[in-house]
Amino acid sequence: MRVCLITEEHEGWGGIGTYTAVLARGLSDLGHQVHVIVRSWEEDEHDEHAHGIVWHHTPLPEPSWRFGTRTVNERLYTALGMLRWSRRVCDRLHRLCETEPIEVVEAPDFHAQGLHAGRWRGGPTVVVKLHTPAFIVDQFNAAPAASRADRALSARLEQRALRTAALITAPSRALASRVSARWSLRDDPVIVAHPIDAALFAATPPSAGAEVLFVGRLERVKGVETLIDAVPAICSAVEGFRLTLIGEDDPEGFDGNSMAAHLHARLAHHGVAEDTVRFAGAIPRHELPARYAQAALCVVPSAWEGFPYVALEAMSCGRPVVASAVGGLVELVEDGRDGLLVAPEDPTRLAHAIVRLLRDPAECQRLGAAAREKVEQRFAQPAACAEAARVYERALARRGRR
Repeated sequence: MRVCLITEEHEGWGGIGTYTAVLARGLSDLGHQVHVIVRSWEEDEHDEHAHGIVWHHTPLPEPSWRFGTRTVNERLYTALGMLRWSRRVCDRLHRLCETEPIEVVEAPDFHAQGLHAGRWRGGPTVVVKLHTPAFIVDQFNAAPAASRADRALSARLEQRALRTAALITAPSRALASRVSARWSLRDDPVIVAHPIDAALFAATPPSAGAEVLFVGRLERVKGVETLIDAVPAICSAVEGFRLTLIGEDDPEGFDGNSMAAHLHARLAHHGVAEDTVRFAGAIPRHELPARYAQAALCVVPSAWEGFPYVALEAMSCGRPVVASAVGGLVELVEDGRDGLLVAPEDPTRLAHAIVRLLRDPAECQRLGAAAREKVEQRFAQPAACAEAARVYERALARRGRR
């Protein structure tokens, strides 16, 4: 098939960017012709050929500030940005189809990036993949700077993009159910697992230390406050315990201030030594496997997750995951078999689970080995990408294109 994927993010910037890059390479390896329209932060539009994939770097100029538009642009900045990007995607896709007739487009739900894709006679079939719509994130994080009207219009655009898609897919039943209940979708989303490059995130021997790893943006929905509040109990129970936080800070994550600064203050309040918790910031994705290898386990204490790559990457590296029993995590991690699940936003139970594994290296090793086995069987790139291709075929058949 000739497939085009759409994303605002580059690989390693976030879950959608990572997912798109892994899927693109997997589809290309299966013999499909793959194009990716990716937002560029440079001024010039250009194409890049890599791994048999054509990456169409597409810039989005700043909005016009002509007289009479400044107020509208400021009050509806997010929604108007979504419309501008989706139309820019449509324009680039239309030009691409003139030389390479694309059959299927996959776009993420977030920011309605496929809203205008294929909106012409004979245009490609559009599949929308659920990741996490903005309305879910807004329920957990601090109130966004956008106005109420901006958030309402943004949600309406995401809903519209789903309702006009030929087919909707989701990585977990939990995410599919939550979105279906909110927006009364015409058809139930088809469950298609996220793929992972199991060769890049290869299994390594268990770590002998007591380092715990958190990977993710420092924001409330990721449960970082719960994790920090669990640190004192872990310190008192496990000698040599260290926590490493890898991820970008949210500059407005707590009362309009930096979430990292808020977490530092919380640690000081608890009397935790400064060298116990390391804030490593964001790092390139290719460096993550080495960080997983250094850790005894990975913790995913989120208040909500549709289907997190962090847990999948840790499991692929043979590391057990201590995770909140929420959303898609319940479908990914089997409690007591390949990881541990705890109640969300409960630092006492989170600390107990982490201490349990740090005190029992054999249990850590057993859970990590089972986690790697699950990844190889269900989520490794070839199998998961082949399933995505079968779903594309279904979408084409539904439209009578094949």
